[in-house]
Amino acid sequence: MAGWGYEPEEAWGVLRTAAGEVRIPAEQGRYHDYYTAFARAVREGTSPPVTLPRARRPRGARRGTTKF
Repeated sequence: MAGWGYEPEEAWGVLRTAAGEVRIPAEQGRYHDYYTAFARAVREGTSPPVTLPRARRPRGARRGTTKF
């Protein structure tokens, strides 16, 4: 899994300051942790790693601040 979950360089962010630009590498994805937790929830009948209300909430939004 050494190269798995990494974004290609063209997808990295760019930090622009008065001193110039710096490319910021994206962090490695951790999807394998999600799928492991999902399999455990299915197998053992426990809560899934992401609940439906959380999945519907926009990323970064706090509970009760977004209307659908």
